Amino acid sequence: MRKGIGIAAAVAAGVLVSSLNASALILTEKTEEQKLRADIQKQSHGYIACLVKAATNCEKSGNTINRECVLATSTATSPADAKGKFAGDVAKCDAKVDYLKKAKTLTATTGYTAIGCLGDTDSVTAGDQPHPDMNAYEAGAIPATKTQIDTLALALDGLTGCAMNADPLKCQAAEIKRVAGYAFAVQKCQLACENDYKNKKGNGGPNDTTTACSLNAAGNGSTGDVNFTACVDKAYGKLTKTPLPAGINVLLQLLAPPLNDASNDINNEDDCP
Repeated sequence: MRKGIGIAAAVAAGVLVSSLNASALILTEKTEEQKLRADIQKQSHGYIACLVKAATNCEKSGNTINRECVLATSTATSPADAKGKFAGDVAKCDAKVDYLKKAKTLTATTGYTAIGCLGDTDSVTAGDQPHPDMNAYEAGAIPATKTQIDTLALALDGLTGCAMNADPLKCQAAEIKRVAGYAFAVQKCQLACENDYKNKKGNGGPNDTTTACSLNAAGNGSTGDVNFTACVDKAYGKLTKTPLPAGINVLLQLLAPPLNDASNDINNEDDCP
């Protein structure tokens, strides 16, 4: 679904989704581990955006609203990917991911434990089962992100209300673009909130609460910190400058849990044994 890939990618931030544990890990501002953790969240957002761009460019030459470019395999169904750049573009996105980029003295093992053993190696077993180290965590996150984008893309086709439009491809592209923009804006608000130690953007730094930097259940605002809520409200105001199709409200509800859980898994859990 070429015009749905953007929002699916936004939802794919939930690739790190896990059950929230009671334990938490507060990191001291400006320490190596705090900078490392913040950069991983930032990289995750950037990786999703990169995949969105790769898929969108691939789909431009397609001729159907169905998905024609599959991120998990880097393959496309003709006439999509007319320039033959899709696989290379996806590979470039993969190559940019380096979760240890901000590490100086921390290693793949010590860095992983220092920030709370992120991710989950077994989605079936209750709770989070840690990876061996940061390299394994990164290696698992890359294909999981692509797979979740692909899966969600298939599920979100009809929510834009564009099927009966005179130009459904153009309509859906416009709707998905603005909702995806909202999702990425929320991620930016969450990143700022979780790394704020001065109580200006959410004060998430010194507090391991799962609500302060999270969307409400409707996905159209927040019941958390007032400064974070103001950031989300600004993004939502931009989203709703023109009326939303009814299905988009459903889409926002689908967005809220993965966006919240992904942010909380990185910032508000300690899953180390």
